[in-house]
Amino acid sequence: MAQAASLYRRVPLAPSPVSPSHVLHIDTSHARTSSLRAGTKRPFDAIDSHNEESYTRAHLATDASIFFRSTLCSPRSILWRMLDERQILEIQAVDLVKRRKRDDQAFADSWLTFRINCPDGIVEQGVAFADAEETDALEAFVLTKGKELLTITLKRDLLTRPSVPAEFDPSTCVNRYTSSFLSVRQPYRFFAVNNHTLLISLTDGGLVRLERSAGTGAQWRETFFSEGGWRGTLTLKGFNPFAARQSVRYGQLELEVTTIVDMAESPDGKYVWTVSLDYKLRAWSTASGQVVFVRDLLGVEDRGKQHLVMAAEQGRLLQIVTPPSREVVRAGGDENRAGYAVAVHSPKEHRFRIYEVTQNATAEGETIQLRDLAAGTRLVPPFEELMNTNIWLLESFYLVPGTGWASTQLWIQARSGALCRTFKLTFDLLSENGEPSAEDLADTWSKGWSVVGAGAHTTEDVKRSDDYPGGLTYSADSALTPSERWLAYLFRPNRFSHASLETALHVYCKARGASTKAGALTKGGLKKSEQPLEERLVSSITSKVLLHRLPNEQQPDYARYRQDIQAQWVQYHTVLMDLHARRQEVLALAFDTEERLPWVVCSDFVASVRALSSMERRSANTDLLFGDRHHHVHPDVFDTIYPSKMDKLEGAGDMDIARLLHAARELRRALSTTARTKFAEMARTEALNFRGQREEEVEEEDYVMDESFAPHRHALAMFDKCNLETEISDEDFDVLSASVDALGGLGSLPTSIFLDLLSWLDERPTGTQREGQKHELARYGAALTVQITEEFLAEARGLLLDVLVLVSFMAGGLEPGGLDEQFRADTVFEEAMGRLKRTELLMWLVSRERGKRSKLASSDDGGVVMDTVTLFEDICIPEWEATWAANEQRQDDMPTLLTQWTAHFAQGLLFEPQRWPSATAHILSHLIKAEEVDLATEFLQFSDRSTDWLVYLTARLYLLRGDYTRASLDFRAAASDLAVQAPQDTAHLIPAHEAEGTFASGSAAYYQHVMALFEKMKIYSYVADFAYLALQHTDELPDLERSMAELDQRKSAANSPAMERLSAAEEETRLLRLKDTRDEMLNRLFNALVLTGRYADAYGDALTKLADPALKKAGLKKLVEACVKSEMVPVLLALPFDEEMGRETDKGLAEMARKELAAGGPTTTLTPAAYQILYAFRTQRSDFRGAAEILHEYLQMLLHSPAQKYAVQDPEDETVLQCYALLINTLVCCGEEDAWVLAQTDGKNGAAGGNGKRRLVTLADVRGEYGAEMDRRSEVLLGRFPLVGGGG
Repeated sequence: MAQAASLYRRVPLAPSPVSPSHVLHIDTSHARTSSLRAGTKRPFDAIDSHNEESYTRAHLATDASIFFRSTLCSPRSILWRMLDERQILEIQAVDLVKRRKRDDQAFADSWLTFRINCPDGIVEQGVAFADAEETDALEAFVLTKGKELLTITLKRDLLTRPSVPAEFDPSTCVNRYTSSFLSVRQPYRFFAVNNHTLLISLTDGGLVRLERSAGTGAQWRETFFSEGGWRGTLTLKGFNPFAARQSVRYGQLELEVTTIVDMAESPDGKYVWTVSLDYKLRAWSTASGQVVFVRDLLGVEDRGKQHLVMAAEQGRLLQIVTPPSREVVRAGGDENRAGYAVAVHSPKEHRFRIYEVTQNATAEGETIQLRDLAAGTRLVPPFEELMNTNIWLLESFYLVPGTGWASTQLWIQARSGALCRTFKLTFDLLSENGEPSAEDLADTWSKGWSVVGAGAHTTEDVKRSDDYPGGLTYSADSALTPSERWLAYLFRPNRFSHASLETALHVYCKARGASTKAGALTKGGLKKSEQPLEERLVSSITSKVLLHRLPNEQQPDYARYRQDIQAQWVQYHTVLMDLHARRQEVLALAFDTEERLPWVVCSDFVASVRALSSMERRSANTDLLFGDRHHHVHPDVFDTIYPSKMDKLEGAGDMDIARLLHAARELRRALSTTARTKFAEMARTEALNFRGQREEEVEEEDYVMDESFAPHRHALAMFDKCNLETEISDEDFDVLSASVDALGGLGSLPTSIFLDLLSWLDERPTGTQREGQKHELARYGAALTVQITEEFLAEARGLLLDVLVLVSFMAGGLEPGGLDEQFRADTVFEEAMGRLKRTELLMWLVSRERGKRSKLASSDDGGVVMDTVTLFEDICIPEWEATWAANEQRQDDMPTLLTQWTAHFAQGLLFEPQRWPSATAHILSHLIKAEEVDLATEFLQFSDRSTDWLVYLTARLYLLRGDYTRASLDFRAAASDLAVQAPQDTAHLIPAHEAEGTFASGSAAYYQHVMALFEKMKIYSYVADFAYLALQHTDELPDLERSMAELDQRKSAANSPAMERLSAAEEETRLLRLKDTRDEMLNRLFNALVLTGRYADAYGDALTKLADPALKKAGLKKLVEACVKSEMVPVLLALPFDEEMGRETDKGLAEMARKELAAGGPTTTLTPAAYQILYAFRTQRSDFRGAAEILHEYLQMLLHSPAQKYAVQDPEDETVLQCYALLINTLVCCGEEDAWVLAQTDGKNGAAGGNGKRRLVTLADVRGEYGAEMDRRSEVLLGRFPLVGGGG
């Protein structure tokens, strides 16, 4: 029984637009008469309902494929899909890499998705594509049910536009043609030879050729081919709908037995090769329209006397192939060879034939001869055995000939009911002498098949993922709730589409009788459509679940409540998986002949096919090692999987290691879902705490009962914590023992075989990786790299967990004497933990997303695309680069290169342990730079703080989080190293110009940098702290004037040597720089201290030490104003001002006081007035005359200011009297001879502070004024005051 090895895997990607605003709608119904503004929505986009019908119309294609353009065009991989009941043709580019132009600039990426609306509907098989020969444009040809042929031309500038054009006229790219033959005949198959020639197969067996000249648009010339010759434009002659004839039913169509199923034009353009329903291979002359060659594919022995007709649902049956340039030399000459071959598939026996075409010139014209290159060998795929079915249909195939037909590849897509699989065969069609090699060829076709895996998005693989919570059981004290686990599982990036989740929720709610209206209000008053999907999911799942109480108790039964919620989540997941399975329905197999890359197109996925890595191949084919299955696989295929043979002298071979992996994998699968999840979570925790050589020691009384357990203590701890003893049954143990019997049993397994298995994860791929033309990842290429990397990581994680489970079981489940003497569980444990730690880091990157704004370099208007990407794509993908030789034939095809490129890239990220600090620092720096605080905080679990750079980055994160105390401590902790050594800032967190003078420049420069960080956050208390630290690590500044004078003397001395003068100049420069540096730090320290209210420190520690007079003067003014404003006058008065600073302070206070007096006095009584502060300051410094002067100015303001007239006129207001008394006392303190002040009057009413003459005011004058004021008030109180009238 044939066995297909698993050597390839699909990599499915969702073909979703970049955003709704990047969809260009082209309505062909408007192209007749009017234009359509770009972006206008049609009913298709108005489908906002999430029922199954709307979901199917909007997201699930009924037909799709990929058209590959010339390598000179960009974009060149064009995905087309049929949506909305064949009324929408969706087109978008799915290029993986962007090639570079001649100027070394990459081609522009394609961002737009085109949706072409055909209201009449598109016929089955009614879409074809071709490159325009006149210009760089893509042309799509569409046959509509309205009997029209549409030609849609998308030029390169439209294909590569970064945004939808503001105004768009469909008539500029849509041409219509109404054909005469379509009005009376039905098309069956449609094929584009090029953009000037189309071939249409008719249901009545006819073949129509449409031709147009360059630049003629929709003007096509029709030519009808028949076995008797072409007759120009199609006529009704011979068309009799009432004639009785054999036909085949195909939907609504009745097909003649001569109806052409598949067709292709020869490379020289002389013939059109066709295969019809009656198993006839025909060659039509394009010159005469006649059939010049016919061959029965069945032959006499197969057909017999029956008139056999194939089913109308046949897929591809015919391919024209051109072998590479080196031709096969054979006897008899080859001057008449056409240079191409015809590959044909016969559905009856599923037999392939490959004919070499020979064209012979005779007197009657040119004749054709076919030579069966596999004569004597029945080329029949054994799919009955490979697919375990009796009925299957070949949907498509692609033959890729090798040089001399050696290493020829055949890709086949076969279907049996809902099962659709892709297979590949590599074979040598001819022997070295150019003749068929029947025996070897038959053996290869029998056993040499490999199968393409469906990928990680199938329903089975999704349920096998480690985070699938479907089989978990919950208790009241479970760490995570069911909803938390399900949300993490459902919203993992690229697992389920948003539309699938929405539709599944709609169906689930409808089944439960819950409201499904988007406009319904939530408890918070929001519409359901405005509520995040995660919240709507949780509320819908838990809305009707009741919290019961425990029997005979009053306590809530939380365990039952969680299990009931779990059951509801399982129901929702069942609905979701049904929708997800519909997304994976295979529609087509496409093949890129230039890149030799197959693609599988599904209803809502597009998947390129990649080769498995060596580790994946060995892991995926372990079943071949048991029984006689390996005998059903071709030796060449088996050697591809397991190239090394088992040799006990050289250690375990790949097959032994694979058997061990198979046993470990089956053992872990035997665990319950809850046990597997618990073990995985504990292993992850252990891995994140792993530090290479473990520093912690497990206490002997906990796990080490005797010395025999010492080498296994950590594995034994995992065994006990996860309760593996009760999880693994006797039946599981028997299966495990049987799996390793070929290895000598469990007791014979040494440590080395486990280490050899772990070393599979460290293997670097080998293959073609040469310098040459560089490529950049396109949008789909980046997504593909992320997906392949995630598959690598999932495979690696599974292998590591399998090994850990087996090692833990051997350490705890077997007697110490039953283990190999060389088995050390902890050695394997530590090796696995180190790799698991690195794997978990990358798994975290691919499972976390963030928004990213991408500026399009090709955009003329500075277009920006806002997209959601994984952290892996955002951080790691920019480092991706692939190269190959530009002008040499590559040895590896693209499926292999995809794996090699990604494996090289991913293996580079699966860094060695010594690179862990630098890698984690790079990621953390990137997150901090993007200010992704939540993601960076979550990432701290991977940071081991093993370097001062990591400690510094942690401090930066704490700073963003507002945890300033911890940030300060970590900044201090990192200072010792960063002050003398520059870090590797690979993420460019710190600008280069700033980093140059920050790190490896001494502690002072480092602390200045930290001070600036806090200053930017306006956290001035820590600014002051780090300013002190910076000053502590800065040289003291000597007496600058004296030092500069001495240096000037040394330089100007007549007998001073040149070196001494140079040394003096350098010292002078150093002192000036030191002065500037210290002044800058002192000034920032002063500002921070002032802003934090530490005025005494600001004066004593900063202001007095400033060397720059201008800075000192400005700072003193700021200090005085701050003290006054914050009511800290006692502190100001207590400052130890020297003579110079005292004068400046007095000057500043006087200025403030005079401004206040000029404004009519203080505006509030809550703070001391400026004149009062100045009076106190002068009094404290024994400047009584100065104090008297400000009092006198205040007194004059009271007497003459309009704002104070009521206080003066009120006899009971003693403000003026108190001021007189204080002024008299102050003047008395001046002494008898010095009891005077000079007052400046305004020249009008004698008020002080004006611009009038100065006058001398003595103590006697003040006393006289005081007595007069007392008399005036006495008279007023006695009522003896003059009446002031206003008359004349």
